[in-house]
Amino acid sequence: METSGGKYTYSVCPFGPVKQTEHGRLSVVIGSRAKWLDRGPAVYRLLLDDGDSTNCPASQHRQTTVRISACVNNSSD
Repeated sequence: METSGGKYTYSVCPFGPVKQTEHGRLSVVIGSRAKWLDRGPAVYRLLLDDGDSTNCPASQHRQTTVRISACVNNSSD
């Protein structure tokens, strides 16, 4: 999945790296190791940690939380 926000584009792979790209520049990995925080029934939260630590305070690794919503209504209307 990809989404843009301001000057950045985010590329999200739920079980692979999450990347932040400033238009026309190199990508930065902002999360890569997946761990479930919450699982359903309608909302899932996935933490991707162990991202790049370049330019972060105290060399902390970046991390990203992905929230996934699912429809719980199963109708055939």
